[in-house]
Amino acid sequence: MVKVGIYKGFRITIPASIRKQLNISQEDTLDMRVKNNKIIIKVEKQESLDNLTDLFELEEETNSLTLKKESW
Repeated sequence: MVKVGIYKGFRITIPASIRKQLNISQEDTLDMRVKNNKIIIKVEKQESLDNLTDLFELEEETNSLTLKKESW
């Protein structure tokens, strides 16, 4: 268990060990709720463009300008 302090403006800092373990980045968000008098925090990962490029595979080489022209 890691203890964190509450700072001015009710700010907290996620310790580096937890950030590294969960691979948390500044683009991610936290979903917080109260259950049984405890705070439950869930990390919602922000998908990067690098991850999205793996979703598509083209049979031939192309570029964004060609795709834009073809879409019109």
